[in-house]
Amino acid sequence: MARQPEDTGAQRASDAQADIGEDVARQLKALYDSVEAEPLPSLFLDLLERLDAVEDGHRFPGAPEQG
Repeated sequence: MARQPEDTGAQRASDAQADIGEDVARQLKALYDSVEAEPLPSLFLDLLERLDAVEDGHRFPGAPEQG
């Protein structure tokens, strides 16, 4: 009968590190997914609209006169 290798402390530590790594990855993915699902703040959307207007050559309300 073949003898099974003993479960060493090093093997248990390695398994524990792998489990911790999987838990961290799972938690980071959950955090990323929740942040990704949040709506953009209206101030940020306003800034993006103003930048688009500038790229299109239009002035936006409140913009300083260019001289």
